[in-house]
Amino acid sequence: MRGGFATGAYAAGGPLLPHETALSAELGIEGKDVATVRRALNTWFVSDDGLARLSEWIDEQRYEADTPEEMALVCVVLLAASDHRAAKGILSEVAPFFDRIRFYPRPRRYPRPEGLRVRSVEQLRKALKAVRPRNDILVQNASLTIWMPLYDRLIDLLDTRDQSLDMVQTNAWLDDYEAANKAYMAKRWSEPGGRFQRCRHIISTLAKGKALEPKDERFLERHLQDYKAKYGQGEERDAYRQAQRAQIVRNLHDALAKIVTERLAEYEASDGLSDVEAITAAVASDEARPGGSSGVAMPPSIDRKVRLSELGDAEALIEKGQIRSPETLGSVLPGLASELYRDQFDDPHCGFAFASAYKAYHRRRSLLLLNLESQVRLEELPWIAALSKFQRDGAGKSQPERDLLVRLVTLLITHFPQVQFPNPVVEQMQGLAKRAGVETPLVSEIAADIFMGRFSKSFGLAAAKAAEHFKGTLYARYYNLPSKISPSDFDQLCVKRAANGPGQGWSVAFNGMVLEQAMILTSHNMAVVFEELPLRDIDFKQAAIASFEWIAKKLQQQAPHRHAKLIAIKQSAYAWRQMVAYLSRLQQSEQTEAFAAINACCLTANPDVQSQLGRLLGRLETAIELPNEALKDSDFFVGWTLGRHPLMGE
Repeated sequence: MRGGFATGAYAAGGPLLPHETALSAELGIEGKDVATVRRALNTWFVSDDGLARLSEWIDEQRYEADTPEEMALVCVVLLAASDHRAAKGILSEVAPFFDRIRFYPRPRRYPRPEGLRVRSVEQLRKALKAVRPRNDILVQNASLTIWMPLYDRLIDLLDTRDQSLDMVQTNAWLDDYEAANKAYMAKRWSEPGGRFQRCRHIISTLAKGKALEPKDERFLERHLQDYKAKYGQGEERDAYRQAQRAQIVRNLHDALAKIVTERLAEYEASDGLSDVEAITAAVASDEARPGGSSGVAMPPSIDRKVRLSELGDAEALIEKGQIRSPETLGSVLPGLASELYRDQFDDPHCGFAFASAYKAYHRRRSLLLLNLESQVRLEELPWIAALSKFQRDGAGKSQPERDLLVRLVTLLITHFPQVQFPNPVVEQMQGLAKRAGVETPLVSEIAADIFMGRFSKSFGLAAAKAAEHFKGTLYARYYNLPSKISPSDFDQLCVKRAANGPGQGWSVAFNGMVLEQAMILTSHNMAVVFEELPLRDIDFKQAAIASFEWIAKKLQQQAPHRHAKLIAIKQSAYAWRQMVAYLSRLQQSEQTEAFAAINACCLTANPDVQSQLGRLLGRLETAIELPNEALKDSDFFVGWTLGRHPLMGE
């Protein structure tokens, strides 16, 4: 299930996985139901033999956790020697769930390789399994290898019918035709009134010993003449067909994808690829098969799929095009952060365990809960809370997290300036910020269709920080920000700014308007990162220009339907807010230079978009060039409206 919905089932529960089935068979554990087997496996892992097996995996770092629950017994082993009471306490917490939840990890054949990857080997296998050859290629190949030879044999039989019809060859042809019906067939071979099917009808009639009707006789005479005139006879026809067979596509994408899949056999499902070139190399002689000839290179479509599993650092993956969005960057962030936390333990096994739990925790989906409640945090899990006590103390402990926050924000704004920080990224930033000592809260985007009219305390605090940070800046002038915001008044302020008049009732659209005002008032985390982080390596002028270029391109794209157009407008309004925030980091002279570049970009748009953006740029220009000029309260670019949005056009 996606989209914030949940089944209510345990993520670390469900059917037995292959490694559980294999272990239960090894141990001779019998049971007709999952609960019996899982209870037995959990119990075995806390026996002497089971603890020894876990210790072996821990010493060699040959285990993988897909959920944080699967780290519980690993932590028991790690804590047993130094904090027996904590280990015993963890067991008392988890034992009642032994029949439902895996508290043990998945074994690996070898230690996990270093580096980040966008797509795991298992995800790559699924993508390769879904590869199918193009239908038109299959039809063409079937025509050249099956139907045309059948057609030529049919004509040869009919051309000699006056002497005597060879019944052995005729019956063989009819049998071959029935078998060929299972192959791909173009319209020319299947159309009842087509020449091939009419000839088939004639041979079937003759095979039954019946005479042909006059119309069939006339058709056949004409067709034989046309056939010979087009294709010739004997060697001439053979040469013609030989030339046609050169069009056969002998290497098919599905066959090549299977070859690549076989090359992945030795890789762990959750890993990435350290040697992509070996996986995408041309087909070797011992790999060749129908559809995959020896020496043929892998097509670009398969090469692109494989390269999404390449291991590397975040910067390299962005440069190579593997990371193309903030969401994708967010998906690899747990790997970055886990390695950072791994180094904060004196015991490398504890560090590895914490890093494994961190990545497993952030693989789960985040949910927005009712009544402003939040999901369980990693450090609230009993086994992680106990393990965390072994992290090194010291004043410098927060610096790595702060450095990682700076690196992340720099990557996001430099490469994806038009996109506000997505929720999965914000969630991980919150954990890093807390450990880095950044107290000002970060806020997530709330879906308009489930908004219940109230904001958590963090929104009011973030808005107060934004009002203070942006006071007297371009951002405050453009959006008419209050000079001071009281956190307790935040909910009412958002509604008041959204309503711009009395008597607004509940609707998804009005919810969206309220939420957008919340994002404007909080600057959706821009004020926090600007205030707290030394973002020296970001070219904010270029970020602002790039944001506008994206907006102009987005609004010029032809939307397939009305809803898609509304989404494009909403995304453009959010990108506009990002742009104004970046401009606010510049001196007035730099703002003027950036605006000139933005205006020049606007003039390259199509006339409709040029006109729409020109009107929007008027307020921005006034805010830049005339800082003391009073601006209308709500005359700024927003994505949510009641009624028709001005950018929807006629």
